Amino acid sequence: MQLADEPLIQDLIGRVMADESRHVAFGVLSLGDLYTKEMSATELGEREEFIIDATVLLRDRLRPTPVFERLGWDAAVWTDWADTTPFMRGFRQMMFAKIVPNLRRLGLLTPRVRAAYEKLDLLQFEHNKDSVEEPEVTPPQELVEMLMQFLQNTGPVAGTEAATR
Repeated sequence: MQLADEPLIQDLIGRVMADESRHVAFGVLSLGDLYTKEMSATELGEREEFIIDATVLLRDRLRPTPVFERLGWDAAVWTDWADTTPFMRGFRQMMFAKIVPNLRRLGLLTPRVRAAYEKLDLLQFEHNKDSVEEPEVTPPQELVEMLMQFLQNTGPVAGTEAATR
């Protein structure tokens, strides 16, 4: 069943995504002064720790290293490959393209977080527009081109023609 071609599904998903983008922008606006004016150094340090730990977990969650290990493949080689494929690079870009500028706007891109993000190669997104300036996330052109090429080179998935009628 190919739901991507269903106008109702496309409209529904578009509306949900726009609504979620507005929620993030509202959160960023609402928390504006909290981190820079209302928190103690200890509380800010706890937030920094959370940001760094959560970012590492999020990044690692997108790395298929355990799958490669389970398959008995050379995990270092295949993880490096997965990290550099256009699809995974594009996916990470879409995810962190708003996180980093939102942290900057909130005053949470502190020297400590900045150092961790430099090691994770995430500072490239620092000057992107945050969720208040531009709520929607734009997919990277390289990812769009790769997906369009994939769609042009493949037909419907086997067995789905009957489900779409």
